[in-house]
Amino acid sequence: MAIKGISSYGSGAYISRLNAQLSDLHVQLATGKKSQTYGHMGNNRNIALRMRADIQNYRNYNQVIDRANIHLGSLQNVLTSLRDIQSNARADFNGTAMALHDGSFRQVKIGAEQRLGDIISLMNEKIAGRYLFSGANLDSKPVEDMDKILNGEGPKAGLKQYISERKLADLGSLNNGRLTTGLVGNQVDLTEDGVHNFGLKLKNITQNITGVSTTGPGGAPATLGVDFTGALPVVDDEIVIQVSLPDGVDVNITIKAKTNGVSDKDGFVIGGSDADNAANFKAALDDALAFLANGEMMAGSAVQAGEEFFGEPPLRVDGPPFATATAMKTGTDADTMSWYNGDKTPGAARDSYKIFASKNSTLSVGVRADEEPLRDFMKNMAIMVAETFDPNSAESNAHYGALKTRLTGGLSASTSKVGILDLSTELGYKEKHLDNLSVRNASRVYMSENVLSDIEESDTYEVSAQLMALNTQLEISYKTTSMLSQVHLVNFM
Repeated sequence: MAIKGISSYGSGAYISRLNAQLSDLHVQLATGKKSQTYGHMGNNRNIALRMRADIQNYRNYNQVIDRANIHLGSLQNVLTSLRDIQSNARADFNGTAMALHDGSFRQVKIGAEQRLGDIISLMNEKIAGRYLFSGANLDSKPVEDMDKILNGEGPKAGLKQYISERKLADLGSLNNGRLTTGLVGNQVDLTEDGVHNFGLKLKNITQNITGVSTTGPGGAPATLGVDFTGALPVVDDEIVIQVSLPDGVDVNITIKAKTNGVSDKDGFVIGGSDADNAANFKAALDDALAFLANGEMMAGSAVQAGEEFFGEPPLRVDGPPFATATAMKTGTDADTMSWYNGDKTPGAARDSYKIFASKNSTLSVGVRADEEPLRDFMKNMAIMVAETFDPNSAESNAHYGALKTRLTGGLSASTSKVGILDLSTELGYKEKHLDNLSVRNASRVYMSENVLSDIEESDTYEVSAQLMALNTQLEISYKTTSMLSQVHLVNFM
């Protein structure tokens, strides 16, 4: 009879364990994984789960960065084009003759209109169906059509109407810049027609002339006086009155004494008495004021109207009547054409579009067409397109020259204001920062993958060695079990 219990004393369970280990090693060899479930990973499962979450998160961050780089790259392309247009416009305004009679102004106007159309088209660029210059309102077309900006729509005033109303308010009913002149005996007075921001503003008076005394300017409204009491003036003696134009530019009205001709903007004829000199001076002053008001002041009015139309909120002359207006009013959606229809939320334009580029890194990359450098570029080009000139008018010639000088300055780089290049440079720094974050994110993914690999992946050589060892153990166990199963009590008797 066989000795019961000897062949099953632990050997069956042991062989089962070996078989289970052998099966597990075969699975590891086939899949390359130490375990097929997190439950069999022991304490390492929490680390593995954390590493997988990190890998997914940082890959997602880099996908966000890739999209942001497309956005920023597109913005940079547009800004480069805008800088080129700006440079060409500046050269055009600054390089042609400051005259109307040769017809060159027509080419300047045509070029300005073409460039304004290009600017509007570029600012309305979109990528993947989203506008680049709308801030947070990525689905809203940021800049209105050129015709509506210039001419308005229905009851909504455009830039041309703004300029027209502002010119009327600055000229006044006498067409001389809202100033009045008076003559009493030997004294000429010059007075603003009220306390308001329209027309010419008296700033200063100086004189280098025999037999003249001056007073002011002072008071509200401001006034100044020129009193002829003494020896007769001599040729080229002069009186200089400084006035401020509607756009804040100060200019001098210089009236010299002369001996022939008529008293006009170029000077007054020396008379035989103080009363004659005062009368002649007043006639010259009236002529000079009218020429300035209908000439260079028109450029100042247009620039100021452009500032008011493109401002936020837009402001317009409170009229009619406009020639006697004394205040401004806020333009509304009902009476003013809005040139910019993108995001207008108060705050920094960059913050209108934020991206989460890494665990603790948020980058603001929004851009809006109403930012100062872009708004000013639009404004300067639109003013030239909106303005009209008379080649046969000396005043219009002065208007044209002064406007070109102002617009050239507005299109030039300045240390006192942000330019398109500054905007491009700022975005360039953000692109560089995103590149650095992308490298850091990729490095974090690589590190997490290494940790995860150590936890989850099995070593082929090690598994193979374990398989060989287990096979040997199983063979020995099977042989031993087989031998034990043949043992009988009779063999020991």
